[in-house]
Amino acid sequence: MEIRKIENKLEIQRALELIWETFLRFEAPDYSEEGIKSFKDFIDDEAMVNTLEFFGAYENGIRYTPMKYER
Repeated sequence: MEIRKIENKLEIQRALELIWETFLRFEAPDYSEEGIKSFKDFIDDEAMVNTLEFFGAYENGIRYTPMKYER
């Protein structure tokens, strides 16, 4: 398995979708509605997202997530 930086905007958008799905499943139950909205606003803030670095796990050129493989 190889860990590499994600720089493609489409891949970053997919990573953000995975982040949101994971947050909803595992973290959101412990947050207030205001906290959930605040987190969503954060990951939807393009200027803020542009300050972050994203990394993904790849196996044989395929991006790996715990739930599925994606090309």
